[in-house]
Amino acid sequence: MPSIFKKVGAKKTAIDIEEAWNIWELLSSGYESMTDIKLMKNFVHDQDLTVMITRHLASLDDEIKMLEAEAIKYNLKTPHQPPADFKTSAIIEEYSDRYIYRTVFRRLGDDLFKINRSIRTSSTNDKLRQGFQQRLRGQLKNFEEFIKYGKLKGWQDPPPTYKIHKPQKREQLLISEAFHLWDHLNQRYDQLHLTSTFKSMTHDIDLQAILTLGAGSLSEEITMLEGLMTKFEIPMPERPPVSTKVPIDPEVMEDVFMFRTILTGLQEAQDLHLRAIVQTELNDNLRKIFTTMLFNEMSLYDKLLKYGKAKGWTHPAPIYTEPT
Repeated sequence: MPSIFKKVGAKKTAIDIEEAWNIWELLSSGYESMTDIKLMKNFVHDQDLTVMITRHLASLDDEIKMLEAEAIKYNLKTPHQPPADFKTSAIIEEYSDRYIYRTVFRRLGDDLFKINRSIRTSSTNDKLRQGFQQRLRGQLKNFEEFIKYGKLKGWQDPPPTYKIHKPQKREQLLISEAFHLWDHLNQRYDQLHLTSTFKSMTHDIDLQAILTLGAGSLSEEITMLEGLMTKFEIPMPERPPVSTKVPIDPEVMEDVFMFRTILTGLQEAQDLHLRAIVQTELNDNLRKIFTTMLFNEMSLYDKLLKYGKAKGWTHPAPIYTEPT
């Protein structure tokens, strides 16, 4: 006789259709990366580069196994697996160590954006999103090692440096790095202005407390960014008003709309931080700052998303229906 009582928590977790796509897309991309890198590894001469590529392949293999397990768990169709290995004694002069390094490095950067997109679009299954976050952290560690190794070997081809009146002997910036500082400060000014405006119209006490904490975090980052802009003599944009008088009737602005606007802002900020990390190849300290900002943004997004789901304020995507 089957029991009429069901165990609490026995219900299987679900994924939505975008999360199903994320698993398939990352798995397909992982297979392609594994194929290309294993093939190029045959032509490497530098022993240190061989070690780094081997370590990166091991990390990529861990990611693939995780994705395969998720695909099996949800009965999701998967791409064809690549060959187990590639071995050749052929010599191709065009495959220099520098070319192989730069190809693997660029592939790694592309993979970072794909993982980050999977994080910001996986809103139904919290555990899956946390798995993507863990993979992003691991790949960023690999990315950091590749940048430092490439600079040591002189294999990078960085853009021009940002020129200021007083030459910087110890710490310099690329023109891309100077732009990202300026771009971040503009974005933080806008987010602080929006957050402060919404806080004055919020009805939900919990959301008001969240916005207060968010405004405090933004203010701290703004102070830090302003200090860096001053240090490198980068022209700064205008600051937002100290106080904003809201002529709109607060009843017109719904908490759910303000929540969704802030959540979207957090998603866009994650992309902003990652672009800055990938394009900061010269200044290691600045890249570390952008990385910390990304991790903080992911944590805030995760907490706010869970809060919004508990309130019923999110836009739930259609659930992926497993084939029968």
